Amino acid sequence: MKFFAFEANAIVSLVESSPFMSWLYIVFSVQGASNAIGIFDILSVALLGVGLFIRNAKLILLAGLACCSVFIMTQTFLITAPNALSSVTVFERLGQFVIKDLWFIANLVIIYHLAVFNNTPKETAE
Repeated sequence: MKFFAFEANAIVSLVESSPFMSWLYIVFSVQGASNAIGIFDILSVALLGVGLFIRNAKLILLAGLACCSVFIMTQTFLITAPNALSSVTVFERLGQFVIKDLWFIANLVIIYHLAVFNNTPKETAE
């Protein structure tokens, strides 16, 4: 997650160079920004789990969008991070960190489809 100092420090260059996330360091310290990101991640996943458990299509959609926003934000690091598109960065460091989220985005689409269109009672899918 991002609750330890080494994890918070590891994402500094990514967050600093992001036009979407750099504001976090104005509002929070490095650790505070990292904690806020981690809390948002955990809250989004928890809401998705609850939505799936109670089979609530609206909650699944809301939580899925929150999770997806995290994964899409991570994809922007490929554009905004220093030397992001160099072969070393894409294939060995940042690329592995970022590209894994493409898998998560695909999983969210599948979860949403299965939960809303196949398993959710009619009255909550409308």
